[in-house]
Amino acid sequence: MSERVIPETYHGQIPSEAEYIDWACQTAFDRLGCATPSELAAFWGNFDLADANAWCERQAGKTIREVLVESADGSAPRQSYARHDIDILLRELPVPTPRVRFLSPFDPVIRDRKRALRLFNFDYRFEAFVPAPQRQYGYYVLPILERDRFIGRIDLKCDRKTKTLVVNGLWFEPGVRQSKTRHEQIAKELERYRVFVDANSIIHH
Repeated sequence: MSERVIPETYHGQIPSEAEYIDWACQTAFDRLGCATPSELAAFWGNFDLADANAWCERQAGKTIREVLVESADGSAPRQSYARHDIDILLRELPVPTPRVRFLSPFDPVIRDRKRALRLFNFDYRFEAFVPAPQRQYGYYVLPILERDRFIGRIDLKCDRKTKTLVVNGLWFEPGVRQSKTRHEQIAKELERYRVFVDANSIIHH
């Protein structure tokens, strides 16, 4: 029952459409850092571009401000919006961890494929719904993030019957050097992933 986890104060309180859009846009900014109105509308997918444009116009100069965001894929800089305190947030950002991480295909940083390509020059597609003969990499390919850079992708499968984590493929992005340290970091992340999926061993195909 929802009453067991949601405070009674909130039961029966139905937000207006304007209140919902305000909440949705603000929380999207918290996760995206900067965004165009279309990216805001796409984040939650529950309101249209006209609503996002209107909200940005109302909030410009208050909670958000206009910024010009450079692209990593060679396309022209994009006029966007960011939180009004974006300069402070950027100065206070911690140094990215050297740990290599395998991201979920649905992680906010990669979920919008066009945005990921524009900001990180990382062309990613989740191929689980692509017919096998047409897949470029594999069924469940995960992006590999190192510090603030996507360095490659890895295709993993957990064999539940044998409790084995199977590495079907590993691909590095163009220009990424395959150093000993980098491979060691990937091996450490594979071990963390093995524990996460409750597998007993790792095999490489």
